[in-house]
Amino acid sequence: VGKYLTDAATAATFHDDESDCSICGVGTYKDTVGGAVCDDCPGGKYISDVSTATSFHDSADDCIACDAGHHSGDGAASCSGCGAGKYSTVPITQEADCLICPTGRYAGESGAALCTECEAGKKLEDSGTHASFHDAESDC
Repeated sequence: VGKYLTDAATAATFHDDESDCSICGVGTYKDTVGGAVCDDCPGGKYISDVSTATSFHDSADDCIACDAGHHSGDGAASCSGCGAGKYSTVPITQEADCLICPTGRYAGESGAALCTECEAGKKLEDSGTHASFHDAESDC
């Protein structure tokens, strides 16, 4: 569990000890005994550990959910933030799932979980059609 063996039985010495197995890599886990392949964490989750301990790779529960405003694909080592002008209230699997801030709001940095309202006396009329119209306070 948490390890795999890739040698195709070419020599018995490669199959005679637990140390012949390798710990799963970043973005992967193995929750069963035996086999040559580790499973990918699903999109929206990640494992950043670089094969330091089986305890970080022995269960799907080891896959950590991305923060809101961030996304990752299958087998990810980390999450990336939605671009400026976009947001997401939940972890998502791809940049294309990030939403453009709505009318009257902007997100000046990547990784926004919510968009900021324009201050009183200012407006932002774009109805969420172009992220570049929502990526800075000066857009208000």
